[in-house]
Amino acid sequence: MMETLLSFKHLLLLGVELIAAFTTIWAFASKLKKKVTEPITALKDEVTELRKEIKELKEKDVKPLKKHEYDTWVSMLRLIICSDEMPISERLAAGETYVNQEGLNGEVKCRYEKLREQYKDEVL
Repeated sequence: MMETLLSFKHLLLLGVELIAAFTTIWAFASKLKKKVTEPITALKDEVTELRKEIKELKEKDVKPLKKHEYDTWVSMLRLIICSDEMPISERLAAGETYVNQEGLNGEVKCRYEKLREQYKDEVL
């Protein structure tokens, strides 16, 4: 019986030592986790801030450029359609592209339709 008590006492002490060791390991792991996650969190915040700045730049600088590019493209189509010096096939192709754009109706569309009728009359 005395041997059993000593074995139990020995196991109990061993358990206490294991708990102390695990507590130390846990504390070390927590400190290590904090050292690792703090820079990652800071980096994540920087990336988020950069994304916001890029989005602002895109909205401020790129959208007006795209609008300007579109306006220039439409103007070029108008010039091609209205120019008598251009080959009729180019004028018809530009006219087809022009008419397929939303909101681009008016005098240029009428000229394209007349040009198309003229081409049909010439071919037939």
